[in-house]
Amino acid sequence: MKRLSIVVLLLLAGCDLSSGPEATDPITEDALLEHLNYLADDSLYGRGSGTEYELEAAEYIRDEFDSYGLVPGVAGWFQSFSYQSGPALAPAGEPVDNNAEFGSGWDGLRGASGFAPETVQEQETPSQNVLGVIPGQGALSEQWVILGAHYDHIGFTRVTDDSIIIFNGADDNASGTTVLLEVARYLAHYFNEGVARSLDRRSLMFQAYGAEEVGLRGSRYFVENSTMPLDSITAMVNLDMVGRLRGGELYALGGSSSPLWEPLLRERNEDNLQFVIPVNTTGRSDHAPFYEREIPVLFFYTGTHEQYHDPDDDVWLLNTTGMVTVADLTIAVLADLLVRPEPPTFVP
Repeated sequence: MKRLSIVVLLLLAGCDLSSGPEATDPITEDALLEHLNYLADDSLYGRGSGTEYELEAAEYIRDEFDSYGLVPGVAGWFQSFSYQSGPALAPAGEPVDNNAEFGSGWDGLRGASGFAPETVQEQETPSQNVLGVIPGQGALSEQWVILGAHYDHIGFTRVTDDSIIIFNGADDNASGTTVLLEVARYLAHYFNEGVARSLDRRSLMFQAYGAEEVGLRGSRYFVENSTMPLDSITAMVNLDMVGRLRGGELYALGGSSSPLWEPLLRERNEDNLQFVIPVNTTGRSDHAPFYEREIPVLFFYTGTHEQYHDPDDDVWLLNTTGMVTVADLTIAVLADLLVRPEPPTFVP
């Protein structure tokens, strides 16, 4: 895998390659499609925030983390929370119509829309973050790097008693969740069993957030109830809508939050990506609560499109070759952040 060569060059001094195991299996389009076809299938009814189908997606992520050899980031893998939500419960036994009030989401890329307020009633709604860890070791092990992605979407709309429209959210955000899963698989082997297993390194937590679509609930809950001291988090990288790479153009929002980001991205850019780094903006996604606590953030994003929060956001429209490229870049950036002697500094 070409990305492995980058990381090996970075870490060569600390590894005994002669006695190391076989190279970590590279990320492939087939592996990405396996995750995508589960997460964005009609059977999950759009993974509506706070629904049983969001929970099914969380259980899938938990089981994948466990199979990769990650350590639970909290007892039982789930950081459970609840929030006050608008959409009313459907009749017993039916899926919840989570598209009622928050139909266009809260990520700030397009405005919110919904049904009339009188159709909405307050309720306490459960959700969960899924937290998995690759523990650090040595002098850097008490410091942390976070990779996050939200896995919920906006559910479905009931058209008639026997007809619904499902918003599968393949790009938003099955794509980011899928890349997070494959990066977790790759780095778990690379640092636990591969050529980098003997290095001093920071701890790495993978965070799959629930209830992003109703106000960044999961990421805000984590920041307010962090499992580690916030000042031990050296950087947060966020993956949200990374499935539609076009013309090699990748947004790196939050790129101005640390002077490290631009040179690091240039150094790790093996695929001739064209980075778009907006000035003085971080966007509305799950990195925002970390940025508000003065933690350096990077938000990888391939841009909006006509299928955003639309029922046609399906797997067949995704650029899985581009997703491999984003995954490879994410691996290289994280591998650097885990071992560099000094962490990135924050710039507001």
